[in-house]
Amino acid sequence: MHALCKLASGVGILLLLTGCGVHGEPGDALELRPGEVPESSYDRAGLLDGALVTVHPVWAMYWKRFLDPEGFRSRAGPSRSSAGVSPADSSEGSANGPLQPDFIVAGMRPWTSLHGTDRTGYATYRTVLRLPANRIYVFTLSQQLTSSRIYINGELMAQDGTPGTTRESTVPSRSGMQFQWRSESEMAEIVIHVSNFHAFRGGLRGPFEIGFAESVEPVQRWRDFREIFASGFLLAIALYHFFLFWVQRKEFVYLFFALLCLSFALRIPFLGEKTIGSIWPALEWHLQYRFNMTLNMLSPPLMILYFRALFPSALHRKALYALLVVCGAFALTLFADTTLLGFYIYGYYLIVAGPVLVVSAYMVLARSVREKNSTRIMALGMAVVCLFGLFAIYENFKDNPDAADLALLAFLSFGLFQAVGVAQRHRESVENEKELIFHLERSKLALSHQRQSLENDLHDSLGSRLVDLKIQCSLGKTENLASQLDEVYNLFRGEVLFMEDLEYASRNPITGLQLSLLRRYSGAGRELNFQVEDSSALESRLQDDAFRMELFQLTREICTNDLKYGQGESRWRLSLNGKGHLELLQMNRLAGPKGKKEDDQPVSSADMIFPESVSDDSTKLELAVHARKRIQRMSGRMRVGIRGHVFYFRASIPFPGPKHSD
Repeated sequence: MHALCKLASGVGILLLLTGCGVHGEPGDALELRPGEVPESSYDRAGLLDGALVTVHPVWAMYWKRFLDPEGFRSRAGPSRSSAGVSPADSSEGSANGPLQPDFIVAGMRPWTSLHGTDRTGYATYRTVLRLPANRIYVFTLSQQLTSSRIYINGELMAQDGTPGTTRESTVPSRSGMQFQWRSESEMAEIVIHVSNFHAFRGGLRGPFEIGFAESVEPVQRWRDFREIFASGFLLAIALYHFFLFWVQRKEFVYLFFALLCLSFALRIPFLGEKTIGSIWPALEWHLQYRFNMTLNMLSPPLMILYFRALFPSALHRKALYALLVVCGAFALTLFADTTLLGFYIYGYYLIVAGPVLVVSAYMVLARSVREKNSTRIMALGMAVVCLFGLFAIYENFKDNPDAADLALLAFLSFGLFQAVGVAQRHRESVENEKELIFHLERSKLALSHQRQSLENDLHDSLGSRLVDLKIQCSLGKTENLASQLDEVYNLFRGEVLFMEDLEYASRNPITGLQLSLLRRYSGAGRELNFQVEDSSALESRLQDDAFRMELFQLTREICTNDLKYGQGESRWRLSLNGKGHLELLQMNRLAGPKGKKEDDQPVSSADMIFPESVSDDSTKLELAVHARKRIQRMSGRMRVGIRGHVFYFRASIPFPGPKHSD
């Protein structure tokens, strides 16, 4: 909101001045009398209320001239007007009256936006402020491009670097200026000398603020604190994830995320209030500038490597290598002259940083549609980061000081959301690993039970039949030998086919179950009506080996019972009930006593609702013994019954392990 207010105020002032004839062209002067100086505005009521207020300056700019402030004041001109004061001549010794400015400039903006100027050069800026007299004020200015000094009523108040008229005589700096000044009269004439021979653009940049000492000090402490806090917060995140990578060396996502947070943490002291000056006052401008640009270039490849480590399939390896090659090519520009390095950085923003933000956001957002929890947290964070990050790049290109605040918000949002997302993802991976171990143990146990079950079946049925055949052959009883051999063969073939069905069902549980039942009913000359509701949901929940094998054995026992006692078409239905449990319903008509068949009319679809009133005559059937024990092992419940000549079986079985979502 503060940034929007400043932007709106700046636009209003600019429009007002434009209507009064303020332009950025040489010779286009404000309609002032000779020697008059434009007057700057501010929120006077806010200042008197104790607020730190922003000055909206209008400058008389003298291009490639350093004018002595005392020279302005030493020679009186015309009388003062509401537009400004009447200064005298400059220190350059003009005896023909006051000098006319080359430009009238509104706001704090670089001179590279003016026609007729170069990237490098020097200039004098001059304006006046009307302030309540006999008060002590604190003036706060951010770093100017790239060295400056400020005078008030001819007195040197502060200096950042050493402004000069050549590259050799200029010492650049990246610190702000803050000083106290006592007003003895209402009029304050402000003169600023600015020079640039080292950066790719020079001139003024905002903000320019004034206030009383009691209002400025807490604001400045808060600004310094938020930068130090943000940097420390990201540094703590980086160190924590370095530790995680040290513990789990194969998880490169922790390494890339730690490096990315570290690059953000190191960059924050070079933004906004430039707290690096308090941390390391002796660090010269060239090292600061190149180090900051190096961090700017490191962040995009680290970001894309981080998201590529999170989602390996989301970005093709060739695209990743191409991006890294482009980043490497731009990295060579770090050795270029500092006056050109800024151009390369903005080209890097346009070609690499902006697209990396968009691609990274797309990778996370696209994955969040299919996944939940951690990915959606990351997606929300990337949406916020893209919003702040793209605006920060745009505002930085315009050299708006609000770019530092936007960048700070982008760094903090990224670190916070991604740290929470990575932690959540780590927890999910631990849970998935536990669930995988749980399923592996169940699979081993299921395979052991299945092997034991097959051995028992072969021993009890096939083994006893073979022993009987051997005894008959030894006694010379060969009658019905062929039919008995057929029974043994069919029994053996059935066991082999059942094992094949189990193997197929491991890939397609529902289809494998249906094929297994269809094979047995077809072999007995019976019809099968097999219905499945919510097949995709059932398929996803039948991946547990132990549960699937138990279900196969259960259906095998139900089918065996039906083949012994039933007749005609057999109807089966699998579905999910209201509790999310597997519901199995099977029904068929029963054969009459001594093999006599009753009414052979097929069971209708309307009969597929389990009747509330059935006679529980099924306790005599083998199904009630074998199936009930198996369903109890599966923590399920069952009901069986006979109504008329129709047999009903219904079971509700919970799925193993943690609950799944549809």
